[in-house]
Amino acid sequence: MKFRIPLAFRAARGAALVLAVAGAASAGAIAPALGQAVVTAVNGDPITSFDVSEYEKILRLERKPASSADALEAVVGDRLRYDEARHWGIDATDSDLSAALQRVAASLKMDVNTFTQASAKAKIDLDTIRSHLRASAAWDNLVRARNKGVGATEEEISSAIAKGGTNKVTNYRLQQIVFVVPVNPSPAILQARLDAAKALRNRFDGCNNGLQLARQLPDVAVKEPMSRTSESFSPALRKVLAETQKGMLTVPDRTTNGIEMIAVCDKNDGDTSTLHEQVQKDIISEKLVGVSAQMYKDLRKTAVISKN
Repeated sequence: MKFRIPLAFRAARGAALVLAVAGAASAGAIAPALGQAVVTAVNGDPITSFDVSEYEKILRLERKPASSADALEAVVGDRLRYDEARHWGIDATDSDLSAALQRVAASLKMDVNTFTQASAKAKIDLDTIRSHLRASAAWDNLVRARNKGVGATEEEISSAIAKGGTNKVTNYRLQQIVFVVPVNPSPAILQARLDAAKALRNRFDGCNNGLQLARQLPDVAVKEPMSRTSESFSPALRKVLAETQKGMLTVPDRTTNGIEMIAVCDKNDGDTSTLHEQVQKDIISEKLVGVSAQMYKDLRKTAVISKN
């Protein structure tokens, strides 16, 4: 089964990306567009130079190695995973696609709108993003469907909670601060912006005065406040926020938007009823990562990949 989504389904960017992803049409076969060189084929499904170039942009956005070889392997992986899921009659629902978009954005310490803006800035084709998310979501559904026996024991859950140093969910009120960096900055310019961010972090003394100080700096954006609970973040971001004192900034982080920090304007212990469930999900997800890797390794061995 072919995987590319017809260009006719291309949707507007911005906030429409969520709706576009949720309303993605069923995958269908199309011929490579005029001027697109076919660089390889996976089980007879052509991969073009356009596909590879777009995946280079996606990998850079996701802060992963983004050489042509890396991009080609990423396209191959998505095609194989999606086709295998469809072979078993499994696809991604609208909610799966929206959740996949939110997970990718959260892994990059962005909300969906910020991720959308970053993808637009990187000039990534919307169909390619949608195809990438659809493949990931459909494959995850397949892995879970074929491994329903994977679970988490109470001992594992209790141990994970203890290692996390808390048995409570934390409520946060946060604001992102972005030091804008020009496209392809020189090392000197990048270092200067990083030094400016560190200087603000050292002077930051609570959100009331600190955010006002940030707004006075040139080429600095202060995002709207957002309220979140700790279980909505990735484990890595949860750890960073837990280690950041109330009224302080996280360590500067280089992203596609520039140099970002998060102001922890408020945090307090919340309802503990959801922590057990979230930790259970985290443990199962971690186990399924290994299962998924082995399933793909086996799938890759049997794939017919021809190169021009």
